[in-house]
Amino acid sequence: MTTPGATSTVTKVLWNEVSDSQFEELLYSLLEAMGANRLVWRSGTNSGINAADGGRDLEATFNQPTPDGELEQQKWWIECKRRSSTLEKSAVQNAVNDALASDIDVLVVATSSRFSNPTRDWVDSRVRDRQGFKVRLWDRDKIESLVRKYPEIAARILPTNLPDSDRLRLLTKRFSELGEEPTVRDADYFWSKRDWLKEQDDTLFFEAIGTFLYFEGIPLPRKRPWWSLIDEGNAAQATQYALVVMPCILPNEKAPRPTENMRAVAAVSRILLGALRVLPPEAAVPLVCSPWNFIKSDAVDLEVIREHSQNILPAILAFMRSELVDPCSTDCLRVTGDPVHEPYSLTPEDFWPLIHKGELRSNSDAIIIEFTESPCTIGFNMGNGCPLVVSNEVNQENLVAQVSMTLKFRSKHPDQTVKKDKLKHLLAQKSGSTATMVYNHGMEYKKIDTSRDDSS
Repeated sequence: MTTPGATSTVTKVLWNEVSDSQFEELLYSLLEAMGANRLVWRSGTNSGINAADGGRDLEATFNQPTPDGELEQQKWWIECKRRSSTLEKSAVQNAVNDALASDIDVLVVATSSRFSNPTRDWVDSRVRDRQGFKVRLWDRDKIESLVRKYPEIAARILPTNLPDSDRLRLLTKRFSELGEEPTVRDADYFWSKRDWLKEQDDTLFFEAIGTFLYFEGIPLPRKRPWWSLIDEGNAAQATQYALVVMPCILPNEKAPRPTENMRAVAAVSRILLGALRVLPPEAAVPLVCSPWNFIKSDAVDLEVIREHSQNILPAILAFMRSELVDPCSTDCLRVTGDPVHEPYSLTPEDFWPLIHKGELRSNSDAIIIEFTESPCTIGFNMGNGCPLVVSNEVNQENLVAQVSMTLKFRSKHPDQTVKKDKLKHLLAQKSGSTATMVYNHGMEYKKIDTSRDDSS
């Protein structure tokens, strides 16, 4: 994978697209990269806003080496002046006069535009005789030179200045190493470029899908179904990436922004769903259950990967089963249940205590009921019960094959019968049934026997 710091160089800032907050954050981060200590907004309010012109001002300390090997502290003031035209001379004069009345060593006036020659001449004459005090005028050319020196900082703050591939690499790198998630703006942008995304190399494509699926969270994404970009040509590689690579970077509890285990499970599960919907069952089973057998590299320890994959696969399959059971049971005469991963509607009994007292009296646990004498709509043998009910014991190979067949069946038959017919059937049931309480997105469950005889 290409390191953004090596290739993602912003050679020219598109200043018309830079907002006030981006300009301020850019200056802050550039100063930080230059080695500033105790970098703080210095104006008289907590926000750092200068009441005179609405700009934000910074204070920083730099440690400068002296000829005898010691460090000497320099105090800097930095005034941020984003403008679309030449910065007015009066703004620079006010900044310099304020600084001269203070105990600072360096004043930086930074603008997104330019300084006029009369302004530069005035500064030279005003500070010519002030020993130890310096004024530095950073115009857009100077700032762009710093941007080229610290490309990753600029790329993070000004992503629209980067080529799409470099911008995407930066997003995935910061997510995997720092736990920093993309923004909604990033997700919307790359979803609109999904045809372009599918043409990228496999590594970048899979890293992007994994990053954005983690960002989307636990409920099934409606607006950006990233898994749908997986097709027959990359489904096998997607499966291997999900089960071998992603578990090595997620969850990352040591990252500056630690990532969450359940969201990682959801992301991996949905990559597998995207792959299983196009892979034939005979190919899907070994890829999912034994991904280490398909690694052709001497640089990895296959036994470590085998152990890791075997440890995480049960949770991923449990999440997947719990995701499919409710939509698949819509027209099923055997199973009926609640959505496990979706936000649930608040009843009035929930809503008013939540508004007035901040209390939620009910919980979001789901219940799945299986009528043990009824058939499966898809046609599976129900000897061990419905494979999508997490409390039913199904070996992993059979489960993966049945999930794959379920996805293929539902692509052709999303809903077989009218729902009211199902209701009539359920009301007429006299046979035994089981109930499963599902907790924590399918990771935990409790099976309850609800069987009853005809005389009851």
